[in-house]
Amino acid sequence: MSAALMRVLRCALLAALPLGFASAQVPLGSRHLEKQEWAPARAAFDFAIKINPRDSAAHLGRGIALWGLNEREQALASFRRAVELDPNNAEIHFNLAIAWRGLDRPADARRSLEAAVKLKPDHERARVALGLLLQQAGETEAAMVQYRAALQHQPESAEARNWLGVALLAKNQPREAAAEFRQVVAKHPSHTRAWSNLGMALAQAGDATASLDAFEKGLAQAPRDPQLQVNYAIALRNAGQAEKAVALFRQVAAQTGATPDLQFQIAQSLRQTGDTAAAIEAFDAALAESPELAEAYYALGATLKQHAAAQRPKGASAFSTASKAAASGTAAGVALAREGNLDAALAAFRKALEADPNYAPAHYQLGAALWYRNDKPASRAALEKALSLDPALAEAHSFLGMALRETGDLARARRHLQFAIALNSRLPAPYMDLGLVFLQQDRVEYALGQFEAALNLPARPDRLPGVDQAIAALRPLSSRSTATAELYNTYGRLLGSAGAPPRDVLAAFQQAVRTKPDFAEAHNNLGLVHLQSNDDAAAIAAFQQAVKLRPAYADARANLGAVLTATNPAQAIRELEETLRLQPDFVKAQYNLALAYGASPAHGQAKEIQFLRKVIAQEPAFPRAHFALGRALLRQNDVAAAVSAFQEAVRLEPGYGEAHYQLGLALSRAGRKQEAAPAIQKGRELVAAEQKSKTAVLDLNEGREALDAGNLDAAIAKFNQVVRAQPESPDAHHYLGLALARRGDTDGAAAAFRRTLEIDPNHPAARLNLAATDTSRSKIDTLIRDRQFKEAELALGPMLDARPGWAWGWYALGYAAFAQQRIGDSIKALAKSLELDVKNPDAHNLLGRNLMMIGRFDAARVEFEQAARLRSDMPEPRFNLGQLFSIQDNWAEARAALEQAIKLKPDYMEAHNALGFALEALGHDDDALLSYRKAVELTESSGSKNPAAYVSIAAFYNKLQQSEPAIEFARKALAANAASDRAWFQLGRAQERNGETALAAESLNKAISLNARVATYHYSLATVYRRLGRMDESRAAMERFRQLDQESNELERKRRDALRNDGTLP
Repeated sequence: MSAALMRVLRCALLAALPLGFASAQVPLGSRHLEKQEWAPARAAFDFAIKINPRDSAAHLGRGIALWGLNEREQALASFRRAVELDPNNAEIHFNLAIAWRGLDRPADARRSLEAAVKLKPDHERARVALGLLLQQAGETEAAMVQYRAALQHQPESAEARNWLGVALLAKNQPREAAAEFRQVVAKHPSHTRAWSNLGMALAQAGDATASLDAFEKGLAQAPRDPQLQVNYAIALRNAGQAEKAVALFRQVAAQTGATPDLQFQIAQSLRQTGDTAAAIEAFDAALAESPELAEAYYALGATLKQHAAAQRPKGASAFSTASKAAASGTAAGVALAREGNLDAALAAFRKALEADPNYAPAHYQLGAALWYRNDKPASRAALEKALSLDPALAEAHSFLGMALRETGDLARARRHLQFAIALNSRLPAPYMDLGLVFLQQDRVEYALGQFEAALNLPARPDRLPGVDQAIAALRPLSSRSTATAELYNTYGRLLGSAGAPPRDVLAAFQQAVRTKPDFAEAHNNLGLVHLQSNDDAAAIAAFQQAVKLRPAYADARANLGAVLTATNPAQAIRELEETLRLQPDFVKAQYNLALAYGASPAHGQAKEIQFLRKVIAQEPAFPRAHFALGRALLRQNDVAAAVSAFQEAVRLEPGYGEAHYQLGLALSRAGRKQEAAPAIQKGRELVAAEQKSKTAVLDLNEGREALDAGNLDAAIAKFNQVVRAQPESPDAHHYLGLALARRGDTDGAAAAFRRTLEIDPNHPAARLNLAATDTSRSKIDTLIRDRQFKEAELALGPMLDARPGWAWGWYALGYAAFAQQRIGDSIKALAKSLELDVKNPDAHNLLGRNLMMIGRFDAARVEFEQAARLRSDMPEPRFNLGQLFSIQDNWAEARAALEQAIKLKPDYMEAHNALGFALEALGHDDDALLSYRKAVELTESSGSKNPAAYVSIAAFYNKLQQSEPAIEFARKALAANAASDRAWFQLGRAQERNGETALAAESLNKAISLNARVATYHYSLATVYRRLGRMDESRAAMERFRQLDQESNELERKRRDALRNDGTLP
């Protein structure tokens, strides 16, 4: 709680103390509050309440103490109880209002303040506080009523008069405001805020001299008051004394610290002095710390343009022969790049630069093309050259910012992306990339702001650039317990923008309103999703909730009115008329109101036509309004006017099928049969194409759901179906590429991504995914397949430096480290891979194997099960679960998991072999033998050199004391791999049982020479030596067994202690 708020609460408590209260604990508690001793204060008030449960002052004091202890809910309960006990005590209501205000609950604060002034009309502090709440809500007139009421009761109230002046200033009445401020300073010369406000009012009134004089008089009262100094500096700048302003701003910054607002003011003043370079740096410093400082963007953009114009060589002309040739060559290069012909595009850009080496757009386009060719150093050099020639080239700042973000230079990326936004606030890419930068810097709130800014730009026909990366970055954050409602809301909007299945979008908004039930915007967005899913009832309920939470929410009212038009036009009209009262120039609401008038028997066509004409006058390029006007006119039999309206609709939107069709009908009614027939046919074709497009969207969503579920065959089938129906759909080709990549069809995936880029050259996700499936991936695949793990790791290093967002690359690095038994490095790489792509089942599976190796069995199980969920047809996670359960002697679950693996892959030799071991442990020897024999059969039919099946069946026969078949299979194992220590061990055991003791000793020694760390080998050798009478060697072998066994037990103890300390074991 702020000190100011706590002072107000303590004063309220003293004012609320009843006369003649019985308990001495209330004043004792109050003394503790004065010292901010919250716990003793609470104890005193608790005791007072125990003595007298109806002591309102005690409940009030308890609430303040609880507030100080940050126990907000209990504090509110105490405040409310105090109000219940003494509802006619204005001070208690005032105190509760202050608490509500501290909790950012203005509506509740307002109700409590209104109760206070109703009970005590001369309550000055309540009047002023209520006025402030109203003013902050934009209700300036109502605020002024409260300030004047306070002055009527207490004419000497400096605060009421000062705030009245502020309200007058907000109403653009500076002279009247100045009169109020003069009264304040005349009676209260030390009221620094009034002096500051007087100076601003006089400046706004155009009296610069009097304004400066007011500030100087105020500073004479408070020479180091920072707000006075800042406002004085602004007045100096406005009076043309920018150098003095800069000096004063810097003096304040030295006193209080260089806040973003101060940096902004310094930058504005530097710009006025003409020092644009220094001004740019100051704007950058302000935006680095406060990325949502809107005025800084506008001013920075203007300064960059001013700086670029100043450094342009004198006499340079865009109309020179060289510049024209460069511009023509650059345009040709851009066209070639859009066709996917990067080589020819690069040649065109270079030729353009031969014509004019200083043509910045050609350097920019060259840099972009080089980036897509994966020549990133050269790309950055070209982009930086472009900006050195033209610092105001927004697209170059945007692209360079993206490139720097991709390579991890976040500070410079942030700078260039903000410069791009400052220069062209309608470019979506820099907002999205800046959001990703902030996410990487763990500045989530600012990231959400940037994503929202991109989403709020005017609708565009193509995909929002970077939307898939933003979704991928937010997805893991949305699963955290700390996720905010704002995060879920933005995540939902991004999903909707990307065309995600409505179910996923709906889930995000539902989570937003669960997290924050009073989040009006999320309820509105929820309604829009319901509307798209044709669930009008749910949409109406969501819009109504949004309006209930925020009555002045024009968008939600407009949406509610629109959806009600068909079923309840009277209510729709009420909602839409209220919308237009709140926002008179809201064209969409005017259009929907016109439709509602047309649907209402009380108004009819004439009113609809009148309003539609009004809409068209405001926004002539609104095809739906022209179409609606045509239908209304047709219903009134004004056929000629209807034809004109329909013609304008199809002119504005040539693909508007229904407008073509209605035009044809109107032409037919007008007797223009020859013109009508082609219009009707055109309308039918377009409507059919639109329906086909809607079907394709549904199929695409079904394919995405199948892809998310790991059902690759179904996903690929759906995406191919969409590609056949919509060959020019970039998303269909892109998702087909993703599905093929998941299946391992690298060539097919690359072809799909290339086709995506042919259709939409600016599809950033396709470029990123194509880069991940190009020859570099093939090279890594080959190295791993050839078991050249170190070489694969070395090759991956620079690739990941260049593409830190390459999820598959991090997975491959984890695989290479795992193969080299560097478990820690493997886990780190896999964690990074899953951070980028949480739905990679291979990465989950491999992470589980790592965790199993270090004894993190519970965590390993989670990863294996997640891999199995993500890819239902993947047998490896089931096999690994079987192995994990076997290690834990959980044989029944091991059997079930291994049988699932075999069901998915009947020729899975390792699973059959492991199943035999589980069945053997369960006592099902006959079934175990069948599994071992199946494993042997698969090994032999495949020509595998894996000895595992032979070793297992040899061990099984050794257990049954059948030495002959044990020897036979042990020798088969050694034929497959002579370096198998386990095979030598099983051979030695069988030989010992067969009476071949000397041979058994040789076999066991061979096993130990291959792996001397297995205690059992030494124990068996000690037994054999004893039988041979070689007692010294037997004792030595037995001693080695004891050492290894002790070490093993000690390691297991340490592992369990570590897991227990880590919270893994109870």
